[in-house]
Amino acid sequence: MLRFFAFLVCLSVSLPAFSEDGVLESLSERIAASLVDFDFSYTVSKTGSPDVTGEGSMRMQDDDYVLMQGSLEIRCHGGEIWTVDRDAMEVVIESGENPSSGFIANPSVFLKSFADIFECMSSGDAEFAGNACLVFRLKPKAHDSGMDSVDLYLSPDGQSVSGMVMALTDGSSLRFVISDFTLSGKTDPAEFATGLSSFSGDYIVTDLR
Repeated sequence: MLRFFAFLVCLSVSLPAFSEDGVLESLSERIAASLVDFDFSYTVSKTGSPDVTGEGSMRMQDDDYVLMQGSLEIRCHGGEIWTVDRDAMEVVIESGENPSSGFIANPSVFLKSFADIFECMSSGDAEFAGNACLVFRLKPKAHDSGMDSVDLYLSPDGQSVSGMVMALTDGSSLRFVISDFTLSGKTDPAEFATGLSSFSGDYIVTDLR
């Protein structure tokens, strides 16, 4: 589940990259040239089922990212994805560049393919999380994507991402609210790396590379 949320969070700040809209293009260029940090909260809703909620933080740069949610973290660096559960003392290591495992399982691969997957249908003004925003309605080009639409919300000046709402074809919806969105100068990519020496011998390590 955390891997799926990593995909969604990456999606929420990376969708502008394929749009020809002036506002989105400008933000996309700034994101591509920066270290991106933000906090997020999410709600997964489906009729007849209780909502699932949570919160976390994200740091991303180019294809690398670190997602933190409680005792769980995902680190993507150098073509590898490390999923760490510090409470369960488990580590799973996978290749992030193996297309056979799918876009959602490999957000770093997915982020390179937005232009082929989505198109911008409309844009306008809206309210999101109690704030005035710009909204962009995006539609997947493929009918079997599992997504019906994505609404991407930006600040009124187009300088930051406020969140997104994704409608899935199974009737569920996923709402992400982003706060403390900041762009800063790029850091050493090694900051996103980890290794087995970071974990004690009590950890259970599953290496699927």
